[in-house]
Order: sequence, then structure tokens, then C-alpha cells
Amino acid sequence: MPPLFDTIPIPFLKYACLPVECDGRARSVNVLVHLMARLFRAMLREARVPTCWKIAKLSPPRNKKGAVLDPGNYRMIAVIGAMHRIFDNVLTL
Repeated sequence: MPPLFDTIPIPFLKYACLPVECDGRARSVNVLVHLMARLFRAMLREARVPTCWKIAKLSPPRNKKGAVLDPGNYRMIAVIGAMHRIFDNVLTL
């Protein structure tokens, strides 16, 4: 099991940008997108997902609706890591 549940914060992935000049205009380009695309292609080619991505952290139960004292009205919420969420979103596009 990894030392921390999710060691890559989402703002780091989102804002890892550098200014790039293209056609005489400056734009901001995320430098991690190319690397993440290579990783995702390799995962799809080998049909494998990293084992550490398969670990979900369960958050405390939440009351869906109804009586607070009825255990049937509660559910656990599984939280997965940032990279796994991004990979899932890519697959559903």
C-alpha cells in the first residue's frame, strides 16, 4: 500500500503549465498531458491498471434521505485517486 492515499494533488496536474510561443502568440501548455497520454496508451496496450490505483478509500457513511436512524438510508462513498479518476474520464469520452 502506498504511504499516502493520493500523493498527486489535482491542482498540480491542472496547473502544470508553461508559456509556449505558437504562431506568434503566447499560450499556456500543460506539460503533463503528453506524459499522461503516453502512460494511458501503455496501460491500454497492455490492458493493465497499476495495483495502487485499485485501492479506494472509503469515506464515512452519508444519509441518502429518509429517517436518520434507519441503517438502510446510509451508504459508503469510495474515493479513488486523481490519476485513476482522470483515466476513467478518458475512457468514458
